[in-house]
Amino acid sequence: MKKHYLVLLGLLTTSLSFGQQTITSIQNGNASSPLTWDCFCFPGTNDHIIINHHVGMDVDWLVNNGGSISINSSGSLTQVGTHSIAFVDNGSSLSVDGSFTMENISISGGATGATNGTTVINNAFYIGPNSDYNNVGNTTGIDSILVEGTLYNAGVLMTGNALVTGEFTNAGDVQTDSLGITGVFTMTNGNLYCSAFGNTGTGVLQTGTFTTETDFFNAGSFSTSANTIINCGNDFFSGDTIGGSAVLQHDGMLGVMNDLYFSDAISGSGMICVNNYTVNAGTITGTLDFCDATGSMFDLDLGTISGTTTYCNPGCTAQLDEIVLNWNVFPNPANDQFTVIGAADVNGVEVYALSGIKVADLQLVNGKCAVEELSTGTYLVVLKGVDNALPVRIVIE
Repeated sequence: MKKHYLVLLGLLTTSLSFGQQTITSIQNGNASSPLTWDCFCFPGTNDHIIINHHVGMDVDWLVNNGGSISINSSGSLTQVGTHSIAFVDNGSSLSVDGSFTMENISISGGATGATNGTTVINNAFYIGPNSDYNNVGNTTGIDSILVEGTLYNAGVLMTGNALVTGEFTNAGDVQTDSLGITGVFTMTNGNLYCSAFGNTGTGVLQTGTFTTETDFFNAGSFSTSANTIINCGNDFFSGDTIGGSAVLQHDGMLGVMNDLYFSDAISGSGMICVNNYTVNAGTITGTLDFCDATGSMFDLDLGTISGTTTYCNPGCTAQLDEIVLNWNVFPNPANDQFTVIGAADVNGVEVYALSGIKVADLQLVNGKCAVEELSTGTYLVVLKGVDNALPVRIVIE
């Protein structure tokens, strides 16, 4: 037995002397166990780690000096207990094609991250300056996220509070509690749902639907194209309260369920529909069509409105009652179950083939739906009893 231990010790010593290595998992096990890896060693922080099995992260970890972790589609890296991982330095990277679960993740110092599979972050996610993270899969469960670098989403992103001082581009589906922008936010497609929104930086909506459950606040520069819809569930404010200059360029559709306040420059050719009280203390130019449900024009005008502004032509008050529910499912693709996000008090879904034939009625339990009875393929999912929710396409693997 002593001889075997000496051989293993020799292997460990040899592996540690090589510097940067490429290390691949050979069986399920914990990350700290040498038996999990083909080098029979404990991986170094600058190694290239490839995971094809189910590996438990039982320690906190640092990836630096060009090291990397790649989780292939057959693999997973899941924390055992509560742990954090940090990726730092240029060349250091995270790549997730399988699944990855961690308490806290930090990507900084020029490091990069990408998820094509599923990443679950139970607490905090930090993307530092000069670093970027690309999500085209599912990144969910986040309590809070700070983006000082670059975040790109073309998949499903679910987070609590989010602050962007760097750049955030969305082309997928986002659900967040509060979203604050002091940097640059660009929406090139998809849907975004947040509880409250505040912008003191730059926001650009090129296409898609942007929904706030409560207030929308703009004290920076915000623009919308003709292909965008903003659904504001409570009050909408565009202006600056500390002596700066806020700009709203609006060419899309804006629906405001409660009050609207303008105190700076507003321009564009879009439509604005407001349910309740409206105040203008700014300068309105362009060919905006404005419709106040309490009287078509502004309730209080203390500013300047160009003669090219129209009122309820053709009118859009009814559209406020037809705001499309911004909901989605994750994970997508799914193999055993999916979770419905953005829709409360829904007990079931209907599943249709792409031909339009209904193939299943499924129950939701705590927002989750089992799909074992569905064959592999692509379907449309419809919420039961919800008239303002569009079908969502889902892939069953």
